[in-house]
Amino acid sequence: MKWIQLLGVTCFFLFLTGCSIDSSSSQKETGALNKEAQQNILTFINEDVQMIAQYEKKANKALAAVSGDHYENNEAVYTALVEEAIPAYGQAVEEVKHLQAPIEELQPMVEYIQQSISAYHEVLLLQEKGLKEGDPLLIDQAKLKADEYYQLVSAYHQEMKKLSEKHDIKYESYAGN
Repeated sequence: MKWIQLLGVTCFFLFLTGCSIDSSSSQKETGALNKEAQQNILTFINEDVQMIAQYEKKANKALAAVSGDHYENNEAVYTALVEEAIPAYGQAVEEVKHLQAPIEELQPMVEYIQQSISAYHEVLLLQEKGLKEGDPLLIDQAKLKADEYYQLVSAYHQEMKKLSEKHDIKYESYAGN
């Protein structure tokens, strides 16, 4: 019975972003403090956040291989969840515990990342439990939790874009945000 609709492959890929200093904008004279803020933001997005993104990509790649057009049965989905997706996201949960905002303005972004990683990890755990127990209500709970994840991701990208614009940084989200 094909009652599971896997959420992982529709994931926003929270951290598929990149940024650079926007040399095309009408840059005002930037002082040392703004240049330091720019560098901190660039490092945060392009290095710190990308370290966490690798786990998200790994988890979603595993789920994509057994869902959608590749779906064969719930057992394959369960195996991918237990053996690949949940462990990969578990690594993201651990990594995000050490994520720090190099400047105060990035603290809300750290909080969005921490909350969204936790929410999506819970989505995966609910899916795993739902499959194991054959309980579609748990899958429905996972879908509700995924909505929370999507809202957090959207808010993260909106706020990061505003912060980047403030500091003359070109911010690109490859997640359709």
